[in-house]
Amino acid sequence: MAKILIVDDEDVLVELLSALVEDMGHEPLRALNGREALAVLAHQPAALSLVITDTMMPQMDGKALIQALKNDPQFAHIPIIMTSAAGQPKGELLADLFVHKPFDLDDLATIIERYVNGYSDSHGSA
Repeated sequence: MAKILIVDDEDVLVELLSALVEDMGHEPLRALNGREALAVLAHQPAALSLVITDTMMPQMDGKALIQALKNDPQFAHIPIIMTSAAGQPKGELLADLFVHKPFDLDDLATIIERYVNGYSDSHGSA
């Protein structure tokens, strides 16, 4: 069972993705923004397998969260999937993969399994 952090300011989407992750046999961790995500991780002694984060959120957006994770040796190796309805952010993509909203849940489940099982297509877009 993998631990997967889901970060999005839309609580309905967090619950939907949490249900998907649970149905896949994994444990979801939930946060509504980047600051909350970092607080959740501070209380998680077990290894995290994947982060799925929205781009635009209040208090701390997805780009700032990704930078914080990449700058922390404890989390720098964890694959990150960034999502947004607004399109892929300009400049360097810090996440391992960008997924445009709305996304197909079956496609996302396949992507999650690839990352949880160690395969990644570094710095791509789905």
